[in-house]
Amino acid sequence: MIPFRKPLLRTFKTTMACSMYLIPSQNSTVLQGPGSIGKLPALIQSQGIQKPLVITDRVLMERNLPGSLFEAFQAIGMRYAVYDGVLPNPSIDNVEEAYPQYLKNGCDAVIGFGGGSPMDCAKVVAGRVARPHLPADQLGGYLKIMFPIPKKLPRIFAVPTTSGTGARPPAQR
Repeated sequence: MIPFRKPLLRTFKTTMACSMYLIPSQNSTVLQGPGSIGKLPALIQSQGIQKPLVITDRVLMERNLPGSLFEAFQAIGMRYAVYDGVLPNPSIDNVEEAYPQYLKNGCDAVIGFGGGSPMDCAKVVAGRVARPHLPADQLGGYLKIMFPIPKKLPRIFAVPTTSGTGARPPAQR
């Protein structure tokens, strides 16, 4: 056993807790309730974003779940790009396929549309944009993305299509 292990771990934990006050945070806006998906493109546009990359999976695309989002984009004349190759438990390959789509289409934000997998993929793609010289498998942790000050981290929007672990079974709704 390493001598002074507990004091070292406590020091590390205290240092990290104190450093959280130095890490910049972003203001979040939550849209909820019926018709919220139709309000998202206007919110995105109001933040000066011109072309987001929607990251989702093929099953949601086949079921046309993002259809109302795409219609809302078209209604305000906003362009968007789509990457629908996310697998359950997204891989580094998913990120490395979506990242060139972001660049090729001239996107300036990412939208994770779906469950945890598309949202996780969207977050790592945003990290990849901020740190283009690092491959996705080396982006573990907030500090690797944010320090030293990176190229601007694109805005990330999340559209959850799942209820999460606290959801009631359909029979009880």
